[in-house]
Amino acid sequence: MSALVPPDPPRETRWLLTAFVVGLVLGLAGLGAWIALARPDNPGQIAWLTLFFLTVPGKYVVFWGLNPSSPLGPWGLALLGLVADTLLGLGLAALLAPLGRLRGLGPWLKRAHERAAVVLREYPGLRRMAFWGVTLFVFLPLPGTGAIGGTFAGQLMGLSRTATVVAIAVGSAMTLVAFGLLATIMGAKAQELIEDPKVAVVSALALALFIWL
Repeated sequence: MSALVPPDPPRETRWLLTAFVVGLVLGLAGLGAWIALARPDNPGQIAWLTLFFLTVPGKYVVFWGLNPSSPLGPWGLALLGLVADTLLGLGLAALLAPLGRLRGLGPWLKRAHERAAVVLREYPGLRRMAFWGVTLFVFLPLPGTGAIGGTFAGQLMGLSRTATVVAIAVGSAMTLVAFGLLATIMGAKAQELIEDPKVAVVSALALALFIWL
């Protein structure tokens, strides 16, 4: 997995910024073309739904696609969420370099990342485990496990910024596909199942177990 190989920091920042800008332009152009051609009901909801994807309620927004007033169905919202999560991950990863120069959080995060990165370079097996750990972190249906939490988790686990973005995209895609399938097969009952406190407890225990390992 080439994304796990630590790249040159300035070159990586340029690549992340370029990918973010290109992805944002293509995403907005595609969204505009779709609205113009499909003429969906309530297209203004898309901005709010995107914001909700990136904050609270996160990936649960997929189930809003079951609402008759939604401009997109569950699968359309799943695609919207994947693009939004990936773009946010790219943007945050590109900003981590200047963030490292800020007082307090910046130097601490940089030192933590460098210490973890040294260990990952010495033990390739741990590098793969760290990658899938961030993927699992983003995949779990818990508050704060989206692109923002995944970005900082990747830094604390020593991954490169590029590898972190890939992990965020993979974890987000896994969750959104699962939610899309549940919404298609079970309808509104799927959201009730996912929001069951027992699911949150099991997810939290799975995350705690991985961190302990």
